[in-house]
Amino acid sequence: MVSDIVLQGDLPDEVRNSAAAYAGCISGAIQESEYLEIIETAGFTDVKVVKSTQQVSIGKESGLKPGAMSNKSTVETVADNADSKNAGQASTSSITVSARKPN
Repeated sequence: MVSDIVLQGDLPDEVRNSAAAYAGCISGAIQESEYLEIIETAGFTDVKVVKSTQQVSIGKESGLKPGAMSNKSTVETVADNADSKNAGQASTSSITVSARKPN
């Protein structure tokens, strides 16, 4: 089993380009479908998402400003700075995947 942060939808540029969001595993996340495809391409079979927990929903214009990161977690800060009328344009999830590597 392996766990990672994955993306559904497209991140706003200000989040994608944020060093703090990158350090918090948000802006470096790849699409869930791409993540699962990479596992299959590596030769694993029976690839299944056994657990998925949505971390944050991010609007098209999150309003994330330089220096917005404080003592809060990256996820909390991005969520707090999301423009509510554009919420849901992208989201990150923590997924746990099981797979089998044939002999």
